[in-house]
Amino acid sequence: MANSELIEFGPRDRRLMGSWTIPTDRDSNYPLVILATGDGPSGSKGQTWQQLVPRLTAAGMATFLFDFSGLGHSPGVYRDLTLSIGCENFRSVMKYLKRNGSHDKKRLGVIGASYGGNVALLEAANYPQIKAIGLKSPSSFLPEGYQLQYGEGVMKAWGEEGYSEVVGLNYSAVIDSLLHNTFAAATKIRAKVRIVQGDADSAVPIRHSRDLVRLLPDGSLLEIEGADHWYANGDEWDRMADDLVAFMAGNL
Repeated sequence: MANSELIEFGPRDRRLMGSWTIPTDRDSNYPLVILATGDGPSGSKGQTWQQLVPRLTAAGMATFLFDFSGLGHSPGVYRDLTLSIGCENFRSVMKYLKRNGSHDKKRLGVIGASYGGNVALLEAANYPQIKAIGLKSPSSFLPEGYQLQYGEGVMKAWGEEGYSEVVGLNYSAVIDSLLHNTFAAATKIRAKVRIVQGDADSAVPIRHSRDLVRLLPDGSLLEIEGADHWYANGDEWDRMADDLVAFMAGNL
């Protein structure tokens, strides 16, 4: 596979960083998978993405891995990140990919994790060229996810103080998320959607994904028994990754 250097793109006031990985045996018209990370500050530097990219390219798909504003390699202030900013970032990615690259512009996939999955659910219906969406433990209602992960005491202090050292974000992340209806947006997605989530997830309630597949026009869910949000035990991570790569390969 051929890896490109980090490239900068997006509007002047919200620059982002991303990178291409292209199978060496493909010159053009290859399928492309966009990778949207969770909202942890490491972004694309996380092990999930370093391990998932070579699996996708080995299956004949190129990838475009980017960082949301303030994450990983992208400039910006991490504490200011909201769902609205993430959606704006995703639109910048789609605009950039429309004008750049030798991939098949009508054969795109998206793999989104947690926060990135939430962004994908909110934005995907606007882009008919997206044919397949893979979601790793996607957020669909962030306020409940935050409370589940951090507890009522942290949530109360976060709201009162406007910023939480524990979470690392301004409380605007919660307020902004209330303005987005992920479940309503999901009903408009025509692409095939595959969700993988552990049934012991301590950051995203599994029932949210169970409800999502009831609303998605063409969605399915793999529940990994006993897995938490981080897929850290046994073969949990491999099962998640293998399933999403196979889904992408079968639908792109």
